[in-house]
Amino acid sequence: MQLVSGTDAEGLSAWYIGPESWTPPWLPGRTLTTQQAIAAVCAGEALQRRPPKGDPVWRTIHAGAYLLGLTVGDLAGVLDVDCEIPKPPSLPARPRLWLPGRV
Repeated sequence: MQLVSGTDAEGLSAWYIGPESWTPPWLPGRTLTTQQAIAAVCAGEALQRRPPKGDPVWRTIHAGAYLLGLTVGDLAGVLDVDCEIPKPPSLPARPRLWLPGRV
């Protein structure tokens, strides 16, 4: 079984190798969970399109790279993609927790 995204036959893919185990040929030696494989294919294909700075797809790219334990720069290097990579989106500030007995 093969996990592919989009309609491009030359797009990125990952091969099923067992329960909850996928291997993307473009990430040699890596075995991914289903969630990581989906994130890898989606983020990789989005990065290959070289989106402009400010495009909301960068959130997907950063999140996918994070799930793989990579930076977007690392992912771009693996895919041989040369483009300007914006900073990762900042996370919203976490609300302060209220603890009983504290003001």
